[in-house]
Amino acid sequence: MGVHGLTSYVEGHRHLLKDVKLRDSRLVIDGSSLYYRLYFNSGLDQQRGGDYDQFSLRLQQFFSALKTCSIQPYVVLDGGKDHALSVLTFL
Repeated sequence: MGVHGLTSYVEGHRHLLKDVKLRDSRLVIDGSSLYYRLYFNSGLDQQRGGDYDQFSLRLQQFFSALKTCSIQPYVVLDGGKDHALSVLTFL
């Protein structure tokens, strides 16, 4: 899911970013990006089946921090791709 090219754009234009204190808000989160950031960018073991105990801990810490700031997260997952539907759109 996500917005194609958004991460690359933001990383290349950090001078445009501004830190804000977010509280008492709702936040929509791209679940695929959250998974990637919390698992693959955290140095967790990716071999031998993964390190899901530590990943679970990181998820708990992330959502606990949101709760502390009274932020209501809405995690959006795009699900699988149904290739049969993509064929139908071309018929």
